[in-house]
Amino acid sequence: MIDRIIYILNRMVRTERLYLVFLAVILAASIFGAFGTYRAFSRPAQFEEVMTYKHRGEFDYLTHLDASYVYGDITFEDFTYEPPDYRPATPKYAVEFVDRIVMSFGYLFMPDRPVNSISGRVEIDADIDYREGEDEEVVLMPMTSLPNGSSIFFTLDMDTLLASARMQISANAYLTIETDTGPVFERYSQVFTIWVNDPIIEMDRDLVNTYQASFGGLNYDIDGAFDYTVYLKEDSPYEAKILKPPVNPTPDVNSLPSTKTLGPGDSIYSALFDRMDGSFTYRFESNGPVRYVTEEVEVNAILETEGAWSKEFVLVPRTTKTGNFTVDFTLTSENLTHFVDILKVIKEETGISFPYILKIKAEVQTTAQTDYGLISEQFDQTLSARLGDQVITWEGQMTGSDSGSLRTNNMLPNPVKVMGFRVSEARILYPVLTGVFLASLVTLLIYFRRFKPESLPSVEDELLRLRMKYKDTIIDVEELPQRITGDTVSVVNSLDELVKIADSLFKPVLHETQSEGHKYCVIDGAIRYTYNANYNEGV
Repeated sequence: MIDRIIYILNRMVRTERLYLVFLAVILAASIFGAFGTYRAFSRPAQFEEVMTYKHRGEFDYLTHLDASYVYGDITFEDFTYEPPDYRPATPKYAVEFVDRIVMSFGYLFMPDRPVNSISGRVEIDADIDYREGEDEEVVLMPMTSLPNGSSIFFTLDMDTLLASARMQISANAYLTIETDTGPVFERYSQVFTIWVNDPIIEMDRDLVNTYQASFGGLNYDIDGAFDYTVYLKEDSPYEAKILKPPVNPTPDVNSLPSTKTLGPGDSIYSALFDRMDGSFTYRFESNGPVRYVTEEVEVNAILETEGAWSKEFVLVPRTTKTGNFTVDFTLTSENLTHFVDILKVIKEETGISFPYILKIKAEVQTTAQTDYGLISEQFDQTLSARLGDQVITWEGQMTGSDSGSLRTNNMLPNPVKVMGFRVSEARILYPVLTGVFLASLVTLLIYFRRFKPESLPSVEDELLRLRMKYKDTIIDVEELPQRITGDTVSVVNSLDELVKIADSLFKPVLHETQSEGHKYCVIDGAIRYTYNANYNEGV
């Protein structure tokens, strides 16, 4: 037993390689335990849905129609009635009651593309035909600057007017238009005539005129307009003291609005369409608190042939809203007429008839702040109708919704065990063991470097191993028996060979420790089998 202990201690203490392996195992165990504990706590069990939300949109509309016989707004006789073609009369005023006449002139220059600036000057004069005496030309308004879209006022001299038979008023506007390619100069003239046939003053009924022209690739319209106000004397028998040019609106009964309106799901006759008053309502809902909810909404009409082309027209420009909201929009008969004109142009250019679709699309960009992060999403909803048909039917859902959620990788209880320990136990145990192992490792390394014992000779180490192996056969003695006269000595090459001989003779192996090494022998009568192991030789 003592030999076994000595052998084990010598192997553990004196073998450098065994030290290194032992320390490496301790270090690996420490690192594995610590890393396993870290993974057990850092690995999430699953993602968790912490908040849900929903965008809700709803279209609504009411279509107004022109008055029609089919819906009972007008009688059959009204529908077939053709009013007589009366010639409009010129406005006339009694000379004896007129106190003064104030006139005005203005112009509006409308280019087909943006220009840098528009400036103008206006001069107004009159050619007067007197009843008696020579005709005369007078200046009513000398050359005066007049911005685009403005009007200038002047008062007629009543004595001069009443002495004449005819007064022809001429307005001349001299315009300068600054463009990227240089200035454009234009002159616009308009005439207004007044006749005096005592006791009546007769005014020209043509107050407005339009002039169209182009120059250097710039197309433009110039609208000119005269206007006047007749002031009556205070002692005139008429209640109205201020008179304006008459308006001659004799409305066509077919253009009057109908009392019939149509809502979602109703078919609309294109020929009776007057306008559609629509609205879009948006709501943002969530199952948790939200802050700073802001939306940007835009509603557009889109004319398209799917997969070929599309044209977009703004019904509601991009507008910022907060919270739930409703925006209104209007689609008029003029809009539909314009769309049809566009289709005719495209058909003429391509020579192909497509199925044309008119869409009303609402786009809402929503941002909201929550405890779990920012929500930033776009919600779209669309109505569509086939354009060009005699009947308009809007298709698509009047209400729409789109859902979303916020998810987070919350840490949930983890059932994983680390080297047999529950996570809660390993969380404490392995950091402690790691510290202990590292301290022990450092201590052993220092001891090994400073107090490393000398190694045993290799022969001694090997003999210890063999003594452990053959402990039942080898007997230690103080001194081997003396040789007798005439005995025979047979030297063997190894202790293993000597042990085999002893086993075959049923004899023990005697061992004597000497200063120069070890001697072993087996005595069988007059024959002595020996094996000598010296320190300076191998086994």
